[in-house]
Amino acid sequence: MNPPREIDHSRHVIAQSRELLKRLRQRQRDDNRPAWEDTDPVPISAFDADILRAVFRDLVSEANVPECQWRDLAKSLVHEFTGCELVETGLIEWLIHK
Repeated sequence: MNPPREIDHSRHVIAQSRELLKRLRQRQRDDNRPAWEDTDPVPISAFDADILRAVFRDLVSEANVPECQWRDLAKSLVHEFTGCELVETGLIEWLIHK
Protein backbone atom coordinates (compact mmCIF):
# COMPACT_ATOMS: atom_id res chain seq x y z
CA MET A 1 0.00 0.00 0.00
CA ASN A 2 1.14 3.51 -0.62
CA PRO A 3 1.24 6.04 2.26
CA PRO A 4 -1.99 7.97 1.45
CA ARG A 5 -3.96 4.72 1.40
CA GLU A 6 -2.40 3.62 4.69
CA ILE A 7 -3.35 6.94 6.29
CA ASP A 8 -6.91 6.67 4.95
CA HIS A 9 -7.14 3.11 6.22
CA SER A 10 -5.82 4.13 9.66
CA ARG A 11 -8.32 6.98 9.84
CA HIS A 12 -11.10 4.58 8.91
CA VAL A 13 -10.08 2.11 11.63
CA ILE A 14 -9.87 4.89 14.22
CA ALA A 15 -13.30 6.21 13.19
CA GLN A 16 -14.80 2.72 13.51
CA SER A 17 -13.24 2.29 16.95
CA ARG A 18 -14.59 5.65 18.11
CA GLU A 19 -18.06 4.73 16.86
CA LEU A 20 -17.91 1.44 18.78
CA LEU A 21 -16.83 3.25 21.93
CA LYS A 22 -19.66 5.78 21.53
CA ARG A 23 -22.20 2.98 21.25
CA LEU A 24 -20.74 1.23 24.30
CA ARG A 25 -20.78 4.46 26.30
CA GLN A 26 -24.38 5.11 25.29
CA ARG A 27 -25.33 1.62 26.39
CA GLN A 28 -23.64 2.28 29.72
CA ARG A 29 -25.65 5.51 30.15
CA ASP A 30 -28.90 3.86 29.15
CA ASP A 31 -29.01 1.78 32.34
CA ASN A 32 -31.55 2.84 34.84
CA ARG A 33 -29.02 4.64 36.98
CA PRO A 34 -30.22 7.75 38.81
CA ALA A 35 -28.87 11.05 37.46
CA TRP A 36 -26.84 11.70 40.62
CA GLU A 37 -24.69 8.65 39.88
CA ASP A 38 -23.43 10.18 36.62
CA THR A 39 -20.74 12.07 38.52
CA ASP A 40 -19.30 8.88 40.00
CA PRO A 41 -16.60 6.93 38.15
CA VAL A 42 -18.07 4.67 35.51
CA PRO A 43 -17.58 1.01 36.38
CA ILE A 44 -16.19 -1.07 33.55
CA SER A 45 -17.44 -4.62 33.36
CA ALA A 46 -15.23 -7.51 32.30
CA PHE A 47 -17.14 -7.61 29.01
CA ASP A 48 -16.51 -3.90 28.38
CA ALA A 49 -12.84 -4.32 29.29
CA ASP A 50 -12.50 -7.19 26.80
CA ILE A 51 -14.02 -5.02 24.08
CA LEU A 52 -11.71 -2.12 24.95
CA ARG A 53 -8.74 -4.47 24.79
CA ALA A 54 -9.83 -5.78 21.37
CA VAL A 55 -10.27 -2.23 20.08
CA PHE A 56 -6.89 -1.28 21.49
CA ARG A 57 -5.18 -4.24 19.82
CA ASP A 58 -6.89 -3.51 16.50
CA LEU A 59 -5.82 0.13 16.63
CA VAL A 60 -2.23 -0.78 17.46
CA SER A 61 -2.12 -3.33 14.67
CA GLU A 62 -3.93 -1.35 11.98
CA ALA A 63 -2.33 2.03 12.71
CA ASN A 64 1.07 0.47 13.46
CA VAL A 65 1.31 2.42 16.73
CA PRO A 66 4.78 2.25 18.31
CA GLU A 67 4.92 0.63 21.74
CA CYS A 68 6.06 3.89 23.36
CA GLN A 69 2.58 5.35 22.56
CA TRP A 70 0.48 2.41 23.75
CA ARG A 71 -0.13 3.74 27.27
CA ASP A 72 -1.44 7.09 25.97
CA LEU A 73 -3.63 5.34 23.40
CA ALA A 74 -5.09 3.03 26.07
CA LYS A 75 -5.75 5.99 28.39
CA SER A 76 -7.52 7.90 25.63
CA LEU A 77 -9.68 4.87 24.76
CA VAL A 78 -10.76 4.40 28.37
CA HIS A 79 -11.33 8.14 28.76
CA GLU A 80 -13.47 8.23 25.62
CA PHE A 81 -15.47 5.22 26.79
CA THR A 82 -16.06 6.37 30.37
CA GLY A 83 -15.85 10.14 30.06
CA CYS A 84 -13.67 10.14 33.21
CA GLU A 85 -10.30 11.83 33.36
CA LEU A 86 -9.07 9.46 36.07
CA VAL A 87 -8.22 6.07 34.66
CA GLU A 88 -7.37 3.00 36.73
CA THR A 89 -3.70 2.18 36.19
CA GLY A 90 -4.35 -1.55 36.48
CA LEU A 91 -6.81 -1.39 33.59
CA ILE A 92 -4.30 0.44 31.40
CA GLU A 93 -1.60 -2.11 32.23
CA TRP A 94 -3.99 -4.94 31.40
CA LEU A 95 -4.97 -3.33 28.09
CA ILE A 96 -1.39 -2.88 26.91
CA HIS A 97 -0.10 -6.23 28.19
CA LYS A 98 1.09 -8.41 25.30
